[in-house]
Amino acid sequence: MNSALGIFKILIYIAAHMKLFIFCLRSFFLTVSVLAQNLSVNTLIKLRQMRTPSYIHQKLEGKGWKLVSVTEPTLDKQGVAVWSYESVRKSDNAWVYLYYSMTDYRQNGIEYHPNCSCKMPKLQKKIKQRKMKKLDEGERREGIDVKYKYTAYADSNYISRLLTYPNEPNNIAIQIFDKDYYVVQENNDLL
Repeated sequence: MNSALGIFKILIYIAAHMKLFIFCLRSFFLTVSVLAQNLSVNTLIKLRQMRTPSYIHQKLEGKGWKLVSVTEPTLDKQGVAVWSYESVRKSDNAWVYLYYSMTDYRQNGIEYHPNCSCKMPKLQKKIKQRKMKKLDEGERREGIDVKYKYTAYADSNYISRLLTYPNEPNNIAIQIFDKDYYVVQENNDLL
C-alpha cells in the first residue's frame, strides 16, 4: 500500500511539473516568434544591401518569414519582392518589401511594416542612435485623401523614412534607401 501511495505522489509531482514545463515551453516559442518578426534598423540596412531577393530570402526564411511574391525587375522598372511574417492573429502580420534594381544594388530600397504601431518609438530611437538628422516631413496624397505621412532622416549614406497611415492607425513602416538614389527619386516625384 505504501509503495502504491508513493508512486501516486510521484505521478502527481511529475504531472504538476509537466504542466509548468509545458507552460514555459509554450512561452518560449511565443517569445521566439515575436522576436523573429522584429527587424532592427541595422538588419534592414544589411538586407537592403543584398543584391537579389534570394540572399534576403535565406536570412528571413531562417526567422520564419515566408516569401509571398516576386516581380522581376526590367531595365526601366524596379522589381519587388514581398515577405510576410504570419502571427498567431492573421491581422497582425508583419511585412517586408524589397524594391530592387537589375543593374545597381545601390538603387535597392527596403520597406518594413512591423505588426503594430507600438514599434514606432523604438524605430525612432534607433534612427537617433545612428545620428540620423531629420531631413523633412510631409504626406503623400491620392486625390484628396492622405495615403501616408512621413518623416525622413538622413546620415552620410542612407535615408530612412518613417511612415504612418492616417486611415490605418495600427500600420506603420520604415523605408531605407541609399541617399543618392533617394534624392533622384524625390526630385522626380517618385516617392
